[in-house]
Amino acid sequence: MSLTEAEIEKIVSQVENNSSTLLVPRRELRRMLQALGTYEFSPGRGTPLAKLCASGTDYGWRELERTAGSNLIARYR
Repeated sequence: MSLTEAEIEKIVSQVENNSSTLLVPRRELRRMLQALGTYEFSPGRGTPLAKLCASGTDYGWRELERTAGSNLIARYR
């Protein structure tokens, strides 16, 4: 699933317009939405929600490794 820049902007704008407090900064929300395009959803079993949650978990781990470093993560696995 890949979103265009216009689609991403529309989602970010709608989130801003529909909530008084942003839980995720605009820049991070854009990065998360762009990352969906790099994630391969398996055609196997599982609901769309389960697949989306799995991609979110995968994204979170990649971001943690990117920001904290894989050496630090390896110590706690």
